[in-house]
Amino acid sequence: DESIFEKIFTSIQNGTSNWYLFTPRQTEIYHTGEESCIHPDRLINESNTGKIFDDDDGNPICTFSMTLTSPPWTMLRKVDMDDYELLVKVIRRVILIIAGVIHLFALALYHFWLKKFMFQFNTLLQGITRMGEGDLKPSGSASFTIGEFETMQQEIDRTSVALKDQMDTIRRMEREKMEQENLIREQEHLQKELSTARQIQTSVLPHIFPPFPERDEIELFASLDPAKDVGGDFYAFYFIDADHLCLVIADVSGKGIPGALFMMFSKRIIMDYAKIEHSVSDILIKANEVLCDNNSADMFVTVWLGILEISTGKLTTANAGHEYPAIRKADGIFAIHKEKHGFVIGGMTT
Repeated sequence: DESIFEKIFTSIQNGTSNWYLFTPRQTEIYHTGEESCIHPDRLINESNTGKIFDDDDGNPICTFSMTLTSPPWTMLRKVDMDDYELLVKVIRRVILIIAGVIHLFALALYHFWLKKFMFQFNTLLQGITRMGEGDLKPSGSASFTIGEFETMQQEIDRTSVALKDQMDTIRRMEREKMEQENLIREQEHLQKELSTARQIQTSVLPHIFPPFPERDEIELFASLDPAKDVGGDFYAFYFIDADHLCLVIADVSGKGIPGALFMMFSKRIIMDYAKIEHSVSDILIKANEVLCDNNSADMFVTVWLGILEISTGKLTTANAGHEYPAIRKADGIFAIHKEKHGFVIGGMTT
């Protein structure tokens, strides 16, 4: 009996809402107003979300629903939001007008305060300027309270401290800049010395090729690219006699100038003993004894030493902890020649 529903919903009708009853399958049982619901699923899904959306006629609405216990019907209220939106627009317009009035009033107050402040500030600035020019007479154009004088004195004190800190910072930065410039000059001077030392070291090593143009039996070429400006690697080759050529490839444990000095000392010792001793092992043994006796820096050198007999092509070698040499075969392929290693020279007496 729909009259029962009419009595119930008439008591809660306020003129801006329509009420609907739906079965669990969203079939409409009853509705107030003139038109029934075309899309109940949309009204139910959008209900209780607080969203405003358009109904089938394009009118803004908001829906609220609840499910009864028994029977399990859904009661839905559709609220027309035209009046609410109009009210919101009116309230928004009123708020904007009030905010504009308040803003204009605040600007007027700020302008008045700024004018008064700038007058006092300019008066104080003029007084300070006159004091800086030597005129110590009071201006007398503005009256300040004791509290204002104390505030001004505190500001002056704070400014003085800030200026002192700033000057200290500037002096510190100037000192650091000078130290940095001195360091750069020292580095440039050291770099120049290292470059000169490298030139000296390079000039000590054989660098003219072919080294023996009158000897057609042999061809020699060597190059050295140190890891630093001055290194401890070196090579040497020289004739012990007319039929024996001594070949030396070595690497000092240190780098830089200490390594270069130890390199030159080691090169000289090996060369001297190569002209006396014709046995490669004896040359390294004698050189090791001398280097160990004069090695306060605890440096050592790895050496590959070979003596080539020109007439027979026989090469006798000794290896004191150096890398294995690579030998080019007749077919042009290079192969590592693994030989027995001895201990480095300069590291330990035999």
